[in-house]
Amino acid sequence: MTEIQERCATWQQDLQRMLAADDNDAAKALAIQIYSHFVKNIPGNGTFYEHADFAAVVGIIKDIEPLIPPAGILAVGAYVLMKRPGCPYDENRNERVEANDSTADVIRLFGLLAKHAMKGYTEAHVSTKVMHLLRQVLSQNAHSMTIEEMKPFLEISPEISWLGRDGMTLLNVFQGPETPYFEHETSLSNQGVNTVTNQALVALLYNNFDGGPDGGELDDVLTGQPLAGSFDELTLRLLQICEAGIKMDMRRTDVILVSQILERMAHIAKVEAGTERAQHYATAIQAVVQITLPITPNILDKNCIYRAQGNKRNPMADDGFYNFCTVKALTNTAVVLESPEAMAALEQFRYNVLLHLTHMSPTFHKHGKEYPYVDQQHIAALADLCTDALSAEGALQPLNRKGRLYLLQSMNHGPLRNKLLSGDLKMSKEVFGHDLGL
Repeated sequence: MTEIQERCATWQQDLQRMLAADDNDAAKALAIQIYSHFVKNIPGNGTFYEHADFAAVVGIIKDIEPLIPPAGILAVGAYVLMKRPGCPYDENRNERVEANDSTADVIRLFGLLAKHAMKGYTEAHVSTKVMHLLRQVLSQNAHSMTIEEMKPFLEISPEISWLGRDGMTLLNVFQGPETPYFEHETSLSNQGVNTVTNQALVALLYNNFDGGPDGGELDDVLTGQPLAGSFDELTLRLLQICEAGIKMDMRRTDVILVSQILERMAHIAKVEAGTERAQHYATAIQAVVQITLPITPNILDKNCIYRAQGNKRNPMADDGFYNFCTVKALTNTAVVLESPEAMAALEQFRYNVLLHLTHMSPTFHKHGKEYPYVDQQHIAALADLCTDALSAEGALQPLNRKGRLYLLQSMNHGPLRNKLLSGDLKMSKEVFGHDLGL
C-alpha cells in the first residue's frame, strides 16, 4: 500500500469514528484538512496518479463531500481529475480513450462534480474549469458510460456551457470550449467563445467521430459511407437520452448544430426509404426534436434560444452566416418522408426556430449599427419552409405584437401571408404601409 492509500485509509477510519460519535465539528475540520492536503500536493507537471492511488483519492473525496461546501468539492475534484492516470488533456483531450483500471473512478468523480457544478458557480464562480473537464471526460469516456452516469452533466449542459464559456488556465494547462459542426466549422467558430455550443453534445460528437464531424457531407452518413457507423452510434445515444426523459434545450449556435444533425437524419430517412435504418432514423428525428426544442408557449427575451444573457451585445448578430447555415440545413429537412410523425417533428422544429429568430431580430438590429444586421431574407426563407405550422390556428400567438409585425413584413407575398393578415386590420395597414415604403 502506497503512502497516499495509507493516508486515505486512515482518514476514512477517522471520519467514520467522528461521525459515529456525532462529532460533526471534528469531522468537518478533518475534511478541510484533507481538502487542503490534496490542493497543495497535486502531482507535478507531466505526472499523474497511479490507478490505485487515484481510486483512493476519489474515495476520500466522496467521503468528505457532505462536509465541505460545493465550491470546495469542485476545486479539489477538478485538480484531482486533471491528474487522473494517463490523462490525455493536451492535443488528445477530446479523443476517445480505451477503458482502463481507473475508468470507473473517473466516471464516479465526473458524476460528483456534475452534481455540484451549478451550485458551485453561483457560490464561487468555479464552474468554468469544471465544465471543460466534464466535457473532456465525456468526450473520452462516453462509450464506457451509461446514460444515467452522463445524466448529471447532460441536464445542466445548456446553462453551464454558457456560464463556463470562457477559456481558462489550470495547472498551467489552457482549456476552452469546443465548437464542432458538420459543415463550415472554421467560419462558424470564428466569433469566439460567446457563441459556444452545448458542451455535452459536443462531447458526444467527439466521442463518436474521430477528430470531430467537420467536413462530413450529407451522403457520408448513408449506409456504407465513411461516417455511417459514427452517426449511428451518436444517434443511438440521442435515442437513449430521449428515452431517459432528459432535456438539453438549445441555446444560440446549438440551433445550427442540431439542424445539421436533423438534416442528416432526414437525408437517411429519405434516401434509404423502405429500410429498417430509415424507420430507425424517423424515430430518431422525433427524439432529437424532443430533447433539444424548448417548450415555450410564449417567447420572451428570457426564454428565447437566441438570447445572450449577460452580454451587452448579442454575438449572434455579428454575422448573417449563422442564419445562412441554419436555413441551408433546415431547407434539407423539408422533404417528404414515409413517417408523418418525423415530418411533423421537423416542421415543428423549423417553425420554432423561425419564431425565436423573429423575436430576437429587433435586438440583433439594435446591436448592428456598425455592420447592419440583415435577416429578412432568412426569415422569409424559413417561413416558406413552415407553411403547415403557420397555417394552423393561432400560429403567431407565441410572438409579441412587434415580432408578429416583423415576421409578416419579412414574409414573401402570397396566400399564407394574406391569411395571417386577415384577422388583424391594424396590422394589415402597417404591413401594407411597409410594403409601399411608407
